[in-house]
Amino acid sequence: MVNINGDNKNAILEVICPNSHKFNIKWSSFKRGHRCKECYYDSIKIDDNVKNDFELYKRIVWKYTRKSCRLNKIGKRNNDIHLDHKFSIIEGFINNIPPFIIGDIANLELIDAKENLKKGGNCSITKEQLYNEYFKNE
Repeated sequence: MVNINGDNKNAILEVICPNSHKFNIKWSSFKRGHRCKECYYDSIKIDDNVKNDFELYKRIVWKYTRKSCRLNKIGKRNNDIHLDHKFSIIEGFINNIPPFIIGDIANLELIDAKENLKKGGNCSITKEQLYNEYFKNE
């Protein structure tokens, strides 16, 4: 860590990651486990020229995800229980699957946090299973 600007949950940390990327992040985001975006993109194999497209896709997916949770009364999550996209957002982007399908209740489940973190960007269902579940609910 290089510097801290502020003294509460909105404090901004200036950080240099182990791969020498310098970035700013809110303390609250850092505490939740968010880290260097450059390293994240490297780990999921997203090319520099599509990073903005991926970020937009991800925001749209989360818009549909929040709507699905609200409509289906999916309860509160916590540090032990995570909301999981069975077919991951990353794979949805790579496979050109519409964001409304990735964010649909057919693709969501509550799972143990450790299992979700271990899963990373991997999928627990195939693309065919995703479409079958989605169209079964339509």
